[in-house]
Order: sequence, then C-alpha cells, then structure tokens
Amino acid sequence: MNPYSALESQAANAYGLNPAVFQALGTVESGQTPGALSAAGAQGLYQIMPFNDAGTGTTNPYSPYQSAQAGAQILARDLTTAGGNYAKAIQYYNCGPGQTCPAGIAEANKVLGLSGLQNTTAKTTTPSSSGNNTLLSSTVGFSVENIVIILLGILTIGAGVWALAKG
Repeated sequence: MNPYSALESQAANAYGLNPAVFQALGTVESGQTPGALSAAGAQGLYQIMPFNDAGTGTTNPYSPYQSAQAGAQILARDLTTAGGNYAKAIQYYNCGPGQTCPAGIAEANKVLGLSGLQNTTAKTTTPSSSGNNTLLSSTVGFSVENIVIILLGILTIGAGVWALAKG
C-alpha cells in the first residue's frame, strides 16, 4: 500500500498528469521513500535536484507534499516539451530537460510498465512511404529514435576504448 497515494493523485490532477504514471514515477524514483538521497544529489520522494528547488517553490525537498508538487510541476513541463509523450517526458525528467539517456530510457520503461501504459505511450509515429503513419516500437517499448541514440552511444564508447588500446 502506497501511503502517499492521495497526495500524489492530488498533485497529478493539479498539473493534468495521469495519476497512475505519476505514482509509478514516485515508486521508481525513490521507492516511495521521502528521505531518499541519490548519489547525484537528488532528494526526496520524487528525487528533485537542488537546482530545481527554487523554480518549483520547494523549501523542503524531503516533505512528501512539496516533493510531489515539485515532481508534478517538472513532469508536466517535460510532458509539454515531449508533445504529450509520457515515455519521452519521463526520460527528460530523468536526464534533464529535453535530454534522453540510457538511464532515462530504462526509467521510462519501468514507470510505464508499473502504470500499465507501456504499450500505449512508448511508441513513436513516423510517416511510411504510402503517407500513412506506422507505429514503430520494439517489444520492450524503445522507439527507433531511442535505439539509434543507444547505438550511437555504444559506438562512441567503443571508438574511445579502441583509441586508448591503440595508443
């Protein structure tokens, strides 16, 4: 049982978010632990970085209420930036505004899986040669764009390792 369910639903509704997705984000971010502190310095239930505190009006990041309000505000901003795509918005929440990264992709898949929206939001639409839109998605919910980003990252790391070994 999630002791913060009502508080999270209230914050989600206030910012026009899907409550199931928002509650799943809190579960993935901190395990529903208000005193959580990450190695990167993220704090509280929704793992808010200190540089976000002032922008969200947070004075106590360990307050479940303030953390949920700040988390909802940030996710709503990211959802707008992502054009309503929760998979991308969660990646931006994890990686930084407008950013994607492997950890963000993994987090998006966990959150969407917990919320039950995995199959409806972790997809991207691209035009096909016939002019119709075709849904592209792997079975784990990665979009083609995210797979390309991951592969480019792997190639970049591989080139760096090869240069070190050679040199």
